[in-house]
Amino acid sequence: MAERLPIALPRWLVEHAVARPRHPALETRDRILSYAELRARVEILARTLAEQLPAQELDQRACALPGPDEGWRSSFARPIGLLFSTGIAAIEVRLALESCGGIPAPLDPRGTPQEIAHRLGLAGVRCLLVEPGAQSKELLARMPPEITVLTLEEARLHVVRPATAGAGINSAGDGPADHGDGGSRGALAAGSDGGSVRTSRLGSGDDPVEARSVCSRDAAEAPALVLFTSGTSGQPSGVLLSRANLVASVDASGLRLGVSDSDRWLVAMPLNHAGGTMAVLRSLITGTTVVLEPRFEVDTVLVWCATQDISLISVVPTMLHRLLEAGFTRESAPKLRCVLLGGARAGRGLLARASAVGLPVFTTYGLTETASQVATSTPDEASGLAGGVGRPLAGTELAVATESGEVRAAGRGRILVRGPSVARWRFVGSGSLEPLCDAAGWLRTGDLGVLSVDGSLQVLGRLDEVIVTGGENVAPEEIEEVLAAFPGVAEVAAASVADPEWGEVIGVWIVPRMGEQVDVAGFSAFAREHLSSARRPRRITLVDALPRTSSGKIVRAQLRVR
Repeated sequence: MAERLPIALPRWLVEHAVARPRHPALETRDRILSYAELRARVEILARTLAEQLPAQELDQRACALPGPDEGWRSSFARPIGLLFSTGIAAIEVRLALESCGGIPAPLDPRGTPQEIAHRLGLAGVRCLLVEPGAQSKELLARMPPEITVLTLEEARLHVVRPATAGAGINSAGDGPADHGDGGSRGALAAGSDGGSVRTSRLGSGDDPVEARSVCSRDAAEAPALVLFTSGTSGQPSGVLLSRANLVASVDASGLRLGVSDSDRWLVAMPLNHAGGTMAVLRSLITGTTVVLEPRFEVDTVLVWCATQDISLISVVPTMLHRLLEAGFTRESAPKLRCVLLGGARAGRGLLARASAVGLPVFTTYGLTETASQVATSTPDEASGLAGGVGRPLAGTELAVATESGEVRAAGRGRILVRGPSVARWRFVGSGSLEPLCDAAGWLRTGDLGVLSVDGSLQVLGRLDEVIVTGGENVAPEEIEEVLAAFPGVAEVAAASVADPEWGEVIGVWIVPRMGEQVDVAGFSAFAREHLSSARRPRRITLVDALPRTSSGKIVRAQLRVR
């Protein structure tokens, strides 16, 4: 077996384990894990992984990030697929992989075997680590033959199905007797300590465990994580984020949202997407508490916010709508200071309802390619515009590109992003990389927006979802914003529908409020009154629910086939 690298725990984990050893780091309904416990468990797991995983999946000593004209270096560690539900184990294994030189590539545990296999192939993954009992025999049977599948039980790795060619993995390593979800809830109550809101991370410290770099180049520039895009407008891609990208995002977010020593961030979002991943990292890097829920359930979230001192929560518009319908108010969440609302365009009606009950909503625009947040509007800065997300975060630049490609500092066009949180590379198949940014460093997003002269951004929607009808370009979100105000409408989505005369016409799909009915004739009359002829829906369909990704985005392509 090749010589192994020393374990290098993240510096922030070492610092917090020393400075706040009893403070809760991770919490679930029935478990609490302190920073001291998290450090100990991650170190033990990292040593087990280093002993048991193939050397080519971990060894980064010869690595160097590709230059502008270079491709992926064969000496670089290959990403390791992770198939875990939202929970403590998912976070521990990511931190352990980072500590022993691995690059985690988390996947959606609800994905089909075909979807999972496609993403593994995209990033050139040859090793898949799964949660015990998370996957069926069908998944294992349908994995490509070159993929080695392993399961993690009590910190021991077990080969569930070796790759056809073999990967040189030992059957099992020694580990602790327990690798569950930590201590029982309530055991660490005396370890919590409060503090005022602050806006910076802990200063850098030194520790022999962290002092050893796992890369020949600056460790900050080393690849740290692969996140797959949702693929709502085409095939997903695998974004390669560096440690520098992640830290820049955490720092800039803290400056905009503020950080309190007593913060408790409720995460009820998938951890294979940027929204859930970065909420966890923001909390852990700043030494606060992450409260994990495996899935979003309205009643459970309301109880957490009412009784467990939740101060921040990440939601998408659909989640916020459902919480408001269930009576969510500022009074029902006494410690809440931030509702981070992103993932999709927020309408004026939703924002007005949240404001009316005193909820501190921070609207945000982010991308997988930028480690989440790009621009965020505080409640005081809220413009009331649908899709208004305020100014860019510290260090981030915004611009727009016209249809001719001209880059402008203000106006309407394709949203461009540049800054330290922007990833440089993405996987496009068989582990091959291509640059994400142009020669000037701009990431050309797929989103349409309006950038004001004062730097505030309004997101209009996806460029590839614009409806072209009668020679006019119409953003579906602009239609939805108007029609959502009709009585009895809980949700509405617009998309193009093929038409022999017009090429495309506008269709809308309506989800009625619970216990109510939508008068379709009245809805049509409302649309004629409030929308120009080119923006009026020609087809109206009532549905029970809108098709969405696990991160809450509407999948308009699925609407068109209904």
